[in-house]
Amino acid sequence: MLTPHTTPIQHTIPPRFKPAPKRNDFASAALALFSGRAEGHMGPWEYGPSLYAGDPAGGADLWAELVKNPGAYYLTAADIALTQYAAAHPLLHTALRDIETVVELGPGSHEAMAAKTIPVLRAAPNCKNYIAVDIAASFAADSAAYVNQTTHIRSRGVVGDIFKKPLARPLPGPAAIMMTGGTIANLPCAAGEDPLPHLRQFFANLRRGLKSGDRLIINFDHQNDPQKIRAAYSEDAHRRYSVNALHRLKRDGIINGGTFDPALWRYEPVWIEQTRQCCHTVYPLFAQSVRIESLTLNIPAFQRFVMANSYKYDPQLLSWAALSSGYNHTEILSHGPMSMLIATAS
Repeated sequence: MLTPHTTPIQHTIPPRFKPAPKRNDFASAALALFSGRAEGHMGPWEYGPSLYAGDPAGGADLWAELVKNPGAYYLTAADIALTQYAAAHPLLHTALRDIETVVELGPGSHEAMAAKTIPVLRAAPNCKNYIAVDIAASFAADSAAYVNQTTHIRSRGVVGDIFKKPLARPLPGPAAIMMTGGTIANLPCAAGEDPLPHLRQFFANLRRGLKSGDRLIINFDHQNDPQKIRAAYSEDAHRRYSVNALHRLKRDGIINGGTFDPALWRYEPVWIEQTRQCCHTVYPLFAQSVRIESLTLNIPAFQRFVMANSYKYDPQLLSWAALSSGYNHTEILSHGPMSMLIATAS
């Protein structure tokens, strides 16, 4: 439920989807959402396959539609523009000069990789190994095969979710971990929750796979214009994408009783200035009941639930999160509404 935290944010700033997990996890996540025990954690179930043409639960196709016709949704184009700008910038060239292994977290489609992954790899003249990490084995393997075919760099795929678990061991040779797409914005937080503790844990998880001197490269959105943010997430394709997990709950039989009708739910982006957080909220137009496993919950009309988040970080906050989590130097490259963090492991 959308209930902003009242604890003030405190931190000192120094001078700066894919296929989801198992079915029972989906049921547990939905129960936590509708019972108010958790918020902002439904992202992993939003990027699912269509079972037929026009399937309202087909998140992958809805996302592809948004990317093809973005309208005011600026993030995809801005992410590509930033990455290509950085790939030609001396700062990134210097950071990647001695790198032998590049690990990419959630590479995305071949089109996305052609626009972002390949330019970055070409800016690393000594790169010998590429590792694609994804929560889906097929995505990881496909991404690795694409890089090998395109660049002839030795490549492999690894299954992992670095939001939950650290990388298993230090990587071979001087290494760099990269994550474009702005995925770091999608933290599983409640409305009004300070992202700093989650960011520190995220950076610490990645640090365990790095040696001293290795690099971490992350793209993030720093847009702070509420009008542009609301316009971006109010695009029709994004609205339909943001309720597709509700349709999936019905389609896949996770909700197996009650009066639940996903067609009677609506989406609205809610901007929280204090935390620079856009909450992706959904609500029913009429009171409904949902039955999941053996539990029935009654949901009043217009009660809001936070499905996911998009934080728009102050660059200094992201830099401070890295510096307090095992990194001793950071650089920021900005281009348009997005920035790239380049951090060096201590």
